[in-house]
Amino acid sequence: MARYALKWFGALIFSFFAVFSVVLLEAIENLKPTLSMEIALSLKLPTVNNLVWLKDSAQLIASLEESESKTASLEVWDITSGERHTLTQGKYPSVSPDQKWFVYLDGAQWKLRSLQDDKTMLIGEEAPFEPTVFSPPQWSRDSRCFSIVDTLRSPSTPFNVEPEVQDGVRVLDVGHVADGPAQAEKDIPRITIFDISKLEKSQSVLIEEDYVYYGNWGPNKTYYFVSMQGYWGGKQAYTALKRLDTDTLVVSEIYRLENGFMQSAEPVVSPDGRYIALALDVDLGKWDDYVSLVLIDSKSGELKKLTTSQYVQAYVWAADGKSLYFTGRCGGLNQIYQVSIEGNVRQVTHGELAHSEIGLSFDGSWLSYQTSNGYAHKDIRVRSTHDDLERIIAVTADPGNDLRFGEFKQVKWRTHDGLDIFGYLFLPPDFDPNKKYPLYVDVHGGGPGSPLLLMGTLTSTPLEWHVWSALGYVVFVPDMRSSGEYGPRIAEKRYSTHTWDWTGIQEDVSDIESGTCWLIAQGYIDPKRVAVFGHSAGGGRVNLLLTRSHLYSAGIIHDQIPAGALPSMITNLSGKSTGTGFDENHLTNGVKLMDNPSVYTNGFLFDGYKNHTPTLIMVGNPDKGAISPLSSEVLFSILRQYKVPTRMLRYIDDGHNPLTAASALHRYREIKNWLETYIPPASP
Repeated sequence: MARYALKWFGALIFSFFAVFSVVLLEAIENLKPTLSMEIALSLKLPTVNNLVWLKDSAQLIASLEESESKTASLEVWDITSGERHTLTQGKYPSVSPDQKWFVYLDGAQWKLRSLQDDKTMLIGEEAPFEPTVFSPPQWSRDSRCFSIVDTLRSPSTPFNVEPEVQDGVRVLDVGHVADGPAQAEKDIPRITIFDISKLEKSQSVLIEEDYVYYGNWGPNKTYYFVSMQGYWGGKQAYTALKRLDTDTLVVSEIYRLENGFMQSAEPVVSPDGRYIALALDVDLGKWDDYVSLVLIDSKSGELKKLTTSQYVQAYVWAADGKSLYFTGRCGGLNQIYQVSIEGNVRQVTHGELAHSEIGLSFDGSWLSYQTSNGYAHKDIRVRSTHDDLERIIAVTADPGNDLRFGEFKQVKWRTHDGLDIFGYLFLPPDFDPNKKYPLYVDVHGGGPGSPLLLMGTLTSTPLEWHVWSALGYVVFVPDMRSSGEYGPRIAEKRYSTHTWDWTGIQEDVSDIESGTCWLIAQGYIDPKRVAVFGHSAGGGRVNLLLTRSHLYSAGIIHDQIPAGALPSMITNLSGKSTGTGFDENHLTNGVKLMDNPSVYTNGFLFDGYKNHTPTLIMVGNPDKGAISPLSSEVLFSILRQYKVPTRMLRYIDDGHNPLTAASALHRYREIKNWLETYIPPASP
């Protein structure tokens, strides 16, 4: 009997301590300060890029940039202990397959460093400024050669024409001014091959197309790259996979995607050299509307499509060459998948994490990648390719450790025509579903193919959404069908219309409204306190949305794109663009002005009279990279004309985004004042 009493007492004590621990943890969590925009902008969250293996199953290296640092450092992590040390200053590290060398960029100078004796050699000539680089150097399989892809930049001096004095009258020949940019030197992409035994005798190949971003070595001395020809100047656009013989420097073409531009495909050659993996939009072949993983036969150029249900991003071959690992879009939280060369797909990762920077160890036993979540937590992980065992190597950012957040969720709703769309939801701390909350809808930017990301406009992180939720707002960040994740038929329908709205902004607006209605129907949103914010293309979507819907009580439009075809056309025909010509191919889906003027003149530039929503408008300086403010100016004038509450602010020292924390904070305070006026966080 005593034994049972003792057992009962022990269980009681255990339960008491378990409950006490939970209560204590909740109390500690509640003592943390909630997030403010001042705190969010002051946090020094580092950025880790180009994560690659330094030693087999032992070490990883990547470039790390602090938020206010002007230089990046190369950091090394031990995957067993998680210990980190700084190797040197630089970025874009690339390690040779024999693990004896690595190349990196230090400022404007490329360098080669020995991993055996730590000696460093300069490569090539130091540029007058840091080059624009899209991918790290690539090593040949025998570790004897490496390649660097970059672009020879044209002089940055503006083309100026002085007025002529004719009979005492100053006259400017506008046609001569317009011809100036066309006559200027263009940027020339190039591939430079270095041999470590004779670094001083590098060989460069100039590329005839407009762009080249990536390359990859096959067996022997064969180098593969993808180059792209743009539509500019009336040229025929295409994306081409090419082969470079590094002995003879002869270039030959293997595969061409006619009319396909902005594919940015990275060639990744199989271990046996038979296939080149590429991410291409082969369904439509125009833009990166829906990108699939394909294999190109290196000899015949024959294409085989591997994936059908994922929008593919980064990818890497498995060591045996029988499959590839890739990251695919999944509602703003990219997941890792594996696909066999027969096309069988397996999802490797799950959960509310975004995965990026996928890589494979030299011996093929480990995948490496980074993850991030809706709380701005970031870490570096590795996963065994044998048993899927995952290990967190290092946490690179974790603001939730010191701050109190509400809940983040990935959500999905069904549109009026039966499409399931993803979005993010951020709930206030101590959220009570029986209460009524104001709703802040944040519409992301980017044109067709642009994904939903964990990145706000003011902080470039999800933290600003937690700032609004800390003030008592439910925050909804909806995706829309033009982002490309929802299948190739979406874009096919757009392209077949041959109207001004071939990018699909009207259906995007319908998706945003249907998502808002779905959220209101959940029961915890006050339908009279709903606001909508949009930046860039998101700003254009909000402009159109507010002329079609009276669901919103406050609107914020931030450096919006043009309101349809008409303002774009006016910008292309006037001001600094006068006489320079305009695109009658890509930007209008191939429709010429003489054949259908409405494709160039329609839109919603003058639809502001339909907007009855108090609207705050913010624009940057076009000379610093902001979008032409014409659409915002017209909207502001019409709203004032019709006595709709409005306010317009020009940020003279900023471009498309705030360039300083002070500017971001000023915008936040203006938005906050607008919300408190028209959808206060607490019910009246």
